Amino acid sequence: MTGLAGPAREVYCPNCSYDLRGQAGASLIRCPECGKQYDAAELSATRVPWIQRKHIGRVRAVTGTIRLVTFHTDVLACTANDDDRAAATFRWLCTAGLWAITSLGYLDTPSSCWMWPVTYFGGRMPSNSVVAQWVYPWSVAMGHWWLVLPVLLGFWRSLDLLPARMVGFARFSQERRMTLLRALQYLVASIIGGAMAGIVVAAVLLLWYAITIRSVNVLSAAGVLFAVCVPATAAFMWQWAVVRFFLHARATAERDGWLPLAAWPLALVVVTAAWLVLLPWCLGLSWLAIVNWLA
Repeated sequence: MTGLAGPAREVYCPNCSYDLRGQAGASLIRCPECGKQYDAAELSATRVPWIQRKHIGRVRAVTGTIRLVTFHTDVLACTANDDDRAAATFRWLCTAGLWAITSLGYLDTPSSCWMWPVTYFGGRMPSNSVVAQWVYPWSVAMGHWWLVLPVLLGFWRSLDLLPARMVGFARFSQERRMTLLRALQYLVASIIGGAMAGIVVAAVLLLWYAITIRSVNVLSAAGVLFAVCVPATAAFMWQWAVVRFFLHARATAERDGWLPLAAWPLALVVVTAAWLVLLPWCLGLSWLAIVNWLA
């Protein structure tokens, strides 16, 4: 018989979150609350459900990890986790899912939303204006899906890695830094959790509109509500998760623990502007130059 964990070690049942600290058992541990059985060594290593996907199933592991990251970020910041491969796999899974969803949404958007300067000027480059120098090339790039989709992939990948880069600015101890870097790989799941919450909010508002305003066009209202609520809620939940993570990390850090939290807004603005404004503008300008040269 071996102890599952020391008295100060956080060990909880992945299925029902029952506190299993200090319980003794053999190689297999059964939760007294829900009756689920787990391997003692793996259970004592982490609270992230994705690590225990072999025991609880991949679907429950994914949903449980999204729920943990979205609503219990402070727990994620102090969770023991030494499986870098599992964390990287989950990070790529979330990033690929976000890229696919964003790409489908972009392809479904009418090109006129992005190409309005081109349409307004009849396809001719306007002369000596802000529109000609900045808006026109940007709209040309955004109007071509084969130029935008790689940009979207790079944008999500940069946002995925950005919180981990911020940890490097603070003087954390080596052990604390490694713990945070492992945990930060799961943080991108909060965007998916926020998007799910946005779908629920949009559905509730749509139901309210349908009941109280009978003359409203339900299909049009649904499109507007989902287009507004889902991105806004996803962005809010991600920001909230990152801030809570940095706040909890700062509580156990050295004197520079405030630096990631203070520099986070600036880093986010720079990355977003670089991927969604500057890079499309450069691509559009290059494409216009190639077209004019071929003509």
